[in-house]
Amino acid sequence: MISKFGISVYLSTGIEVNREIINKAKRYGFNLIFTSFHISEEKAFNSIENISNLINLCKEEEMFLCADVSIQTLNILNISSLEELYNIGLSCVRFDYGIDLSTMVALSKKHSVMINASNISEKTLDEYERAGMNFINVIAAHNFYPKSHTGLSLEYVSEMNALCKKRGLKTLAFIPGFKMARGPIYEFLPTIESHRNEPLLVSLMEHRFSAGTDYVLIGDVKYEDNLNEEINDILNDVVILEVEFFEEKYKGIMLGTHFSNRMDISSDTIRISQTRSNNKYKFDALPNMTNSRCEVGDIVISNKLYLRYTNEIEIVLKSFNQNGKLNVIGRVKDPYIKCLGYISNKRAFKFISEL
Repeated sequence: MISKFGISVYLSTGIEVNREIINKAKRYGFNLIFTSFHISEEKAFNSIENISNLINLCKEEEMFLCADVSIQTLNILNISSLEELYNIGLSCVRFDYGIDLSTMVALSKKHSVMINASNISEKTLDEYERAGMNFINVIAAHNFYPKSHTGLSLEYVSEMNALCKKRGLKTLAFIPGFKMARGPIYEFLPTIESHRNEPLLVSLMEHRFSAGTDYVLIGDVKYEDNLNEEINDILNDVVILEVEFFEEKYKGIMLGTHFSNRMDISSDTIRISQTRSNNKYKFDALPNMTNSRCEVGDIVISNKLYLRYTNEIEIVLKSFNQNGKLNVIGRVKDPYIKCLGYISNKRAFKFISEL
């Protein structure tokens, strides 16, 4: 089974660095890897020997390796058909440009393949279907965009994903890694433009919970290793919120725990269902009228003036004036505020401190 999260490696990075990246991915349960055999900046490294070394490394570690290919790939590698790449152990090819439909259809009947989801249409999918493409073996994979201000919008990606899903296709997209940008542009490799400067976890959640993207890969060479627990949480349908608590007593108990919203969802706040009934959260807050207004993203606790509601902790969804019965004890960091909308009565969430 292919993992829902993956990484990218490139021949120009070198086999030893790629071995390190792949070994780390395997330790955290990620087995989906992307590379390219046709982009111009990789041309000097594209040889059957280098490709075979990478494929063999991925086979050793039981990785699913997909390579972006174009009509140029045949010339660069001096091979007669893409079938030769499968013969030496490649798991999947992604068709970029110049590959004729008959070749795409023939490969889809025997192997895993990826089509370009960023420029797909109903007409194109109809054409593929009439030609006999085996959609069971097909993933619709978006482009990444190295140049700033050229990436796609969330709305467009959502629309293309929905179009593909109508035909039973899984979808794939890219987010930046931030730790090691790939050259020669060095402006990161997102599918969605707004992700170019957003935290990795926010981008992942937007793909999983809003755009409906099935597989998400880091387009760049590396990412921060300390995010792996949170990445797995998101893949398991948990919303991650980076927050700041203003007092230590809240940090020790509230950080790193999976919480749930009440089943009867409030319009103005997320009411953390565990905090009123569990003695672990008996903070017994005294009135502290330091905030007359609660703003979106504030984390508040009902103080003793709220009687039987004392100790209930909530996250503010809509700003409102308050009467002194709520203490503001923390705040969701700005990039994560838009993720509050992903929390429902069926989807858990977790507070984390700055990573």
